[in-house]
Amino acid sequence: MANTSNKGMIASLEISRIDIKKGGTWHSFDTQTELEIEPEIEEVDGVNLIVKGRMIAQKLGQNILKYNELTITDKTLQPQLVEAIQGGTCVYTADGKLSKYTPPLASDALKQEAFEMYVYSSIYNAGGTIEGYQCIKFGNCKGDPVTFTLSDEDFTEFEYVIKASADTNGIPYEIIRCATLPDGAEPTPLEPQGGGTQ
Repeated sequence: MANTSNKGMIASLEISRIDIKKGGTWHSFDTQTELEIEPEIEEVDGVNLIVKGRMIAQKLGQNILKYNELTITDKTLQPQLVEAIQGGTCVYTADGKLSKYTPPLASDALKQEAFEMYVYSSIYNAGGTIEGYQCIKFGNCKGDPVTFTLSDEDFTEFEYVIKASADTNGIPYEIIRCATLPDGAEPTPLEPQGGGTQ
C-alpha cells in the first residue's frame, strides 16, 4: 500500500500579496512584509472530585481559541493598508503621492469595521518553479492602532496588529491552494478529487 503521509504537502515561500476585503471593497498590497501569527488561548479550568485524597472523578480542563493575533511588519508605508486596517483618511496629490494621512479620532480608534484578510505565499516545486499559491484566509478581523519605529540606522518600520476571531461558522482561518492570484475576488481553490462542492 502506498505511503500517503505526505499527501498534499506544500512548500511555500515569501508573501506574494495581501488582500483585504472591507465593506465590499477589495484592496491588494504587493509589499516586502513579515507576518507572525500568534493564537490567543483562553484556559478553562477542569473540575475534580476528590474524596479523602482519592480522585473519584474529573472533568479535564480545555483550551479555547479566542482569536489569532496577526502582526505585520513592513519597512515601507502603505497608506491604503493603514487606512484599511485602522481607518482614517488618506489624501493624495494629482500624481498619486501621499499628501496627508489623518487617523481616526482617538474616541473612534477601537470602533473599526471588521474586514477579511487573505495572505498569499508562493508555492515552489523541486525545480524552483512557482506552481501555485497558498492563501490563508482570516475572517472577522479588526486592527489595532498602527505603531512605528524610527531609527538613525534603519528605515522606518511599521507594525500592524490585527485580531482575527472565528467567523459565524466558528472557523478561525482557512488554508486554500489556488493556481493563480485572483483580481479583486476570493481565491478559487483547486478542484477537489471527484469534483463536487468546495
